[in-house]
Amino acid sequence: MRNGVFGENLLLGPGSMIWATLKLCPCFLAVLLCAVGLGAQQDERSELVSWEDGRRAVAGEFIVHFSERSCDLSVLREANRVLPDPEAYGRLVRGIRERNAAQRAPFSLRLRQLGGVVIEHYWIINASAVRIDPAKRAQLAMLPGVERVQPNYIYAPALTKASNARSHNSDAANLMTVNSRTVKGWGVTVAILDTGIDVRYQKSNRPHRLYYSGGSSSARNRIKAAFSVVSGKTGDDLTGHGTMCSHAVGGASWSTLAKVDNGCAPECDFVGINIASYANGSTTSAHLTRGWQRVLADVQRYGIKVANNSYSGSPDPSDATQQALDSAVVNGDVLVTVPSGNNGGNIRSTQAGYNGLSVGSVDNGSRKISSFSGRGTTSFGKVVPDMVAVGAGVYLAVPDQESRVSQVSGTSFSAPLVAGAAALARQANPKLSALSTKALLLNSTEDSSAGAGKGAGYMRAELLTEAAVAQDVFEDKIDQSAKKKLYPFLIKKAGRHSVTITWQRQKFASSAYENLDLRIYDGAKNLLASSILSGANSYDKVEWTFSAPGLYWAEVTASSLLNPHLTFAIAGLGQRSSIPVPTLTKISSSQTPVYGGGKLTLTGTRLDTVTQVLVGKQSVIPLSASPGSLAFVPPFPKLLGKVQVRVKNLAGTSNVLTLEYLPVTQPWLVGLQKLTSFMAVRDELWMRPSEVGIYYLSPSKQPSKLPGIVDLGIGNGFKSLSHFGVFVPNAIGQGSVQWSVPPGFAQISFFVQAVVIDSKTPAFPLQSSNLVQRIVLF
Repeated sequence: MRNGVFGENLLLGPGSMIWATLKLCPCFLAVLLCAVGLGAQQDERSELVSWEDGRRAVAGEFIVHFSERSCDLSVLREANRVLPDPEAYGRLVRGIRERNAAQRAPFSLRLRQLGGVVIEHYWIINASAVRIDPAKRAQLAMLPGVERVQPNYIYAPALTKASNARSHNSDAANLMTVNSRTVKGWGVTVAILDTGIDVRYQKSNRPHRLYYSGGSSSARNRIKAAFSVVSGKTGDDLTGHGTMCSHAVGGASWSTLAKVDNGCAPECDFVGINIASYANGSTTSAHLTRGWQRVLADVQRYGIKVANNSYSGSPDPSDATQQALDSAVVNGDVLVTVPSGNNGGNIRSTQAGYNGLSVGSVDNGSRKISSFSGRGTTSFGKVVPDMVAVGAGVYLAVPDQESRVSQVSGTSFSAPLVAGAAALARQANPKLSALSTKALLLNSTEDSSAGAGKGAGYMRAELLTEAAVAQDVFEDKIDQSAKKKLYPFLIKKAGRHSVTITWQRQKFASSAYENLDLRIYDGAKNLLASSILSGANSYDKVEWTFSAPGLYWAEVTASSLLNPHLTFAIAGLGQRSSIPVPTLTKISSSQTPVYGGGKLTLTGTRLDTVTQVLVGKQSVIPLSASPGSLAFVPPFPKLLGKVQVRVKNLAGTSNVLTLEYLPVTQPWLVGLQKLTSFMAVRDELWMRPSEVGIYYLSPSKQPSKLPGIVDLGIGNGFKSLSHFGVFVPNAIGQGSVQWSVPPGFAQISFFVQAVVIDSKTPAFPLQSSNLVQRIVLF
């Protein structure tokens, strides 16, 4: 520990007051750091003040959110999906930064006119950090383009062995081999956004031995970079908190002492990002946002795939820090972990972490929820935590000390264990995205139902790694036009099974959520289990026990979409190719009228696995299916004539059969029977494409006939017959008339009918449609 608020010996000495207190009160460290942040040494920061919501903030500093932006970060997202090119990626970042600064130039000028200055224009989110007289906050909020102004809040840093078989079993995961390498996080860089990491052990030129492969200072140094986003500071650890978190992620055992253990990913690489604004380790909204911006900027330079930030924060997803976190996940493809907090049911300072993972703490061995572990529903609707890991009584490294470890407790230390497990998964399967990794993490947990406050359950690193190697996850999209998707999957062994879906938000400035629901059915489409969590949680998980192996179905339904489509990951169904492609042998009729033809039946093999019937370029969901047959209703075509019919399951698409659409032989009128005043009505007439329909209305059901010319069922001998409109058909013979029900016709009953005439070759008698009786209810 460097000289800071308390001094080195006071904090770290084995006989010190704080050392003793840590043993008596496991969550004292986080509480102490938070308390010191209220009035201790400010490290060249402004005076602290309390805002109306009771949270601490920097006097005269604000985060300004804007209503519009011109910088599109999707180019970074795409760049991270192709082969890495750090130089090209760096040019993209510089271009975005320059365009963003140019767009903010008018605001900067107006701010200076108010006597304020820009601290930083962020490009990771649509916001800027500024310094101005607090009395001018209202004027600041009124500047053109400003959407809202938030204070620059202040946040604090929030092993019996946790890696063995009794716990998360990362030891077993580390023994697995993929591509001739043990699964220990090789090639995966984890960013630690914290108080720094111990890069200068006892002020030497080497880091603590936990950062070397195998714990030997003569082996590979796994620190790729260590720096501070706060002016005047370095990447070295200020309080010890960041070093402890990095040990939990992937520290290597450097000693034979019984309490010195590997972290989850003892061969991962590190980037240490010191975000501490104050000597006690606390940070501000401005510096934490800047930290996430550095993560996104350096994703390709350092190969960052995972990041951990064990700090308190805001449960508001529109807060600047949470927007930046979510942006780093989406645009940088980084799996992020954050703690659920150390105040039990008081989660007012728990990070939202919507696109990341909120991690709670359980006691080692018993797996009981730790008394301090943050849990409950935030004021913005999210249920925390998302999952749990051991965070109580954990033995972790102390900066500048290689002959001892410190026993500490807090969700600050359970979150990095999950980050380390994510590094294992992304080494075991380098093709995994952050989204798919999150789905696997949540789906491979245990004990989700064993008491409240565990979220999706207790992390098991070896189950996660096995699922990553087996590719037990895939991604798909759901959109506004088709808000339901069905996925068949085979279970070969009876027992307990789980399926998980995850998604990400991309409208970072909004507090509105997109939401998907998950349901599981047996082969006969009987509902077995469902999960319909609030959209404030970006996942749904279903667990159920089954007695018989066989075919099952997962149904994903969009209950809320803010964008044209939403990408999601689904874990627990196995690989897409685990079920063979279906085949077709026959269709019950090779011809069908364009309207009124009813359902058709397909015969073939593996039709119970079909998710879509493809008729031409259109897709329909089967009405029912068995292994040998499938029923469906053909959709309206774009044109009359022959189209291809195929079926599709997760493995692929079947062979082709042919279906011919025929025009109707008799005109058919379609319309509502019960109406109300002012109702907008759309009536349809189906006829041949060469015909035109004449629409009539009458209060009488007495017929009107002209022998050999026309035979209507309404009009009372043409005495009470009114012309009502003309139906002009499209290419398949569908015509429509739109009208509105006028007022003053309540309880009035009337009749409508159409007569069609061929516009090319008129023939008599003219054909009449069916008649429709109507009543205006009110």
